[in-house]
Amino acid sequence: PTLARTDFERDIRQFLVQDGNGAQRSPANPAATKAINWLVEEVLAAQSVILPFNQKFLQRYGILILYFSIFADHDMEPGNPDKTPLPHMGMRNQDECAWIGMTCDENGMLIGIKLTNRQLGGSLPSEWGFFPNLKSIDFYNNSLQSSIPEELYDISGLEQVFLYKNQLSGTLSSKLGRLWNLTQFHVSHNKLYGSIPPEIASTSKIRQIRHFNVHRNQMTGVIPSNMRLRRLFYMDLGHNRFSGTLPPDLGTQSVRLRHLFLDHNSFLGTVPESYVMAGQGRINTLYLNSNKLSGAFPGNSTLFQKMRKCVACRRIFVNVAGSNFLRDSLIQRGTE
Repeated sequence: PTLARTDFERDIRQFLVQDGNGAQRSPANPAATKAINWLVEEVLAAQSVILPFNQKFLQRYGILILYFSIFADHDMEPGNPDKTPLPHMGMRNQDECAWIGMTCDENGMLIGIKLTNRQLGGSLPSEWGFFPNLKSIDFYNNSLQSSIPEELYDISGLEQVFLYKNQLSGTLSSKLGRLWNLTQFHVSHNKLYGSIPPEIASTSKIRQIRHFNVHRNQMTGVIPSNMRLRRLFYMDLGHNRFSGTLPPDLGTQSVRLRHLFLDHNSFLGTVPESYVMAGQGRINTLYLNSNKLSGAFPGNSTLFQKMRKCVACRRIFVNVAGSNFLRDSLIQRGTE
């Protein structure tokens, strides 16, 4: 006999939308509605409930919400001769770990999302709680709109965030400070505004952040003092609207810092000598040009000889090594 839609649709909808206490898991938005309908149609086509009601099924639902949020009808999969947008019928009955852009661990739990260079023009959804094991997201070089969802910061195990070269706006949440395992945070080339959350400072334990890149946004405010980012290797605050004086402790406390870009802002005052001595005297790259800095530049020729590039004004202040070091060689700072 043919399986009636009403025989299972109510159970699927109730499981996906409500948790064990009857609370709503996800808001009633168009993407969530489309995801539920897609799953119902998948079950109807298979004539059976093909997946148990467990975390995998919730994960499948969450990925579908993501697809429906960031893929519009005109967002076609590059290289696909059928020009089929995601999700499509060919994905039915496939494990969601095999879907485009998804990486799972040995238990089938999602740990990575990579959807880069696809001209995606939607918005990141708020439903991130379906991916408790997620470690990395990469949406580099799309046209994603709106803000970074607050719910994304609730994934405590998140290690890598690559959202650079999009059209994101809004501010960086203070909840960024909850991500103690975060090592890479790249949100350059967007339209973000507001200040750097002081909550990213290390407190009773050392924060893991190594790369912090907000280059070419519209961010304002000062560099927070006493951040104690002892693992920090690369920081790019260039081409924003930051102001205030440069906190000396950024140079003294960032013992692994090698590349620091503070150019094209409105920083005032003198350059602390600790910046030339940053990374325990092993800093390679320092950009300070196009600010409102004054006074003599600190340091001596011995210190400069250790750098690959130091730009202290609109011209190269010193380039002893003669190298043409570019930020892109590290992580997409982008063209000037």
